[in-house]
Amino acid sequence: MLVKVLSLVFSLCLFGCVHGKKSVDPKPVDPKPEVLPPPVVPEVTVVKFGFDSAKLHKEQKESITKALVGKPVDAPIRVIGYTDSQGSKKYNLNLSKKRAKSVEKFLKSLKVKGVITVEAKGDTGLLNADKTVEQHKANRRVEVVFVLK
Repeated sequence: MLVKVLSLVFSLCLFGCVHGKKSVDPKPVDPKPEVLPPPVVPEVTVVKFGFDSAKLHKEQKESITKALVGKPVDAPIRVIGYTDSQGSKKYNLNLSKKRAKSVEKFLKSLKVKGVITVEAKGDTGLLNADKTVEQHKANRRVEVVFVLK
């Protein structure tokens, strides 16, 4: 009888050891977090324009040329034209487009090889209340945005 009891205990132990333990998958190891490149920070050069003008003058051209120094020749460039709030919406949109196009034309004359995107914003991107002469001057601009990698 003792042999039967020991045999039963042994069987239970063996059964418990084999079947009682649930197989546990090892904890999943988190892969190394992906290292993201630093964010692309565009460089912006602002070109100011006179009242009702889309003409680039010597100082504006020098400013644009200076902004190109050290940039990759194939860097994409966004040219965004703005106006102050004087004039109708339609007129301002057209004037902002003329301003942006004049900057684009100058960039192309400098043999810039990057893609140039032109946008006209009219008076939708006012920097201020646009009530004083100085505030109007600040809003008459083209932003030349260099998208650097």
